[in-house]
Amino acid sequence: MIVPQSSTSPNTARLGRVFGLDFVRATAIVLVLAAHYGVLVPAWLGYPPKIPLPGLDVQGPAAALGVVGVELFFVLSGFLIGRLLLDVVRLAPSFTNLRIFLVRRWMRTVPLYGAWLCISLILFPPPDHPLRHFVSYLTFSQNLAWAMPASGWFGVSWSLTAEEWFYLLFSTCAVGLAMIRKGGAAMLISLALVCIVPAVLRWNIPDTVSWDETVRKITILKLDAIGYGVTLACLRNACPRLFAYPRFCVTIGAALAVMVWACFSTGTLIVPYHVFRTFSLSVADIGFALCIIGASSWVQSDGWFARVIRKISDISFGLYVVHLTILVAAGQWLTYGIIPVVTGAITVTVALALLSWHCLESPILRLRPRQTFATVAGYRADGNLALGSLTTAAD
Repeated sequence: MIVPQSSTSPNTARLGRVFGLDFVRATAIVLVLAAHYGVLVPAWLGYPPKIPLPGLDVQGPAAALGVVGVELFFVLSGFLIGRLLLDVVRLAPSFTNLRIFLVRRWMRTVPLYGAWLCISLILFPPPDHPLRHFVSYLTFSQNLAWAMPASGWFGVSWSLTAEEWFYLLFSTCAVGLAMIRKGGAAMLISLALVCIVPAVLRWNIPDTVSWDETVRKITILKLDAIGYGVTLACLRNACPRLFAYPRFCVTIGAALAVMVWACFSTGTLIVPYHVFRTFSLSVADIGFALCIIGASSWVQSDGWFARVIRKISDISFGLYVVHLTILVAAGQWLTYGIIPVVTGAITVTVALALLSWHCLESPILRLRPRQTFATVAGYRADGNLALGSLTTAAD
């Protein structure tokens, strides 16, 4: 899940913060929160969700919202970092700029992840082998090429692992190739690898294994989701006319995403089961990429609604990291009533996300090294696009 760049001041907004992308990020986190609350709260009330297709292990319509919500995060993440990485590859491919790119990414994601990992280990420890859990999660290896620990501890971290490994593997490949041979081939070869290899690997996984745990949540099988976002960033540069039809793109994209959600929700498939297991989320990713084309045209918005959306976008990473741990822990207090427990879980989650944003994330963002390039037409000296850049406060 990708997140804010630096300042959230009005000046930042005018210089390049695109409201539509804030809206996309806010939508994604709302879908994920709705999924987890929509599964756990009914289960607490004695109404466990049904699984329309047991082999997929997706617990009905609510859980399906989370499935597509995380995919939306992945595609948006790829689109935003793709814009940044494309600058490095085109303008100044070097080990120095690769290092700065990675350090900037890690300074955005690792501090909160590491802090919450330590807090969870102390306050909400795993049921067994705490040291083993800590080491694997700290090294982002808990689901690198295998299923997450059966304990389900810190469950949302599976997607963060996919993000971190994508940053490292894709950027190293793209910049390394660009240093050998400048031009568009570096990005094309890298994208081919991250988009094709995971799909081939998924195709060869038998239908008998759990899709949700051993296919969807394994890092090496998820790199293509972020790759679709990077592909979109490259298309924006190579074929800007694609972005000239935002409404059409949103209509088609939303239809694809809703179709995939409906298939997971009802168990009704329009393609063979194995094809669906392998490529269903790829279809959703393409749909979300089309939606992001439309969102990119929604540059500004004012009023209370816009302020709320921007704030949700700002704290979305914090919400994502802490919410499930808090929600699961809240289940231990059900004797006090379902409404106080749910209200308390939401309140604590939002408070922690706000605290994280203002006291941890924003201060660290201001300390990140600058990604600098020689000034060229259309670019500022810091390597960011001039007025009209596609960014959010959460990049």
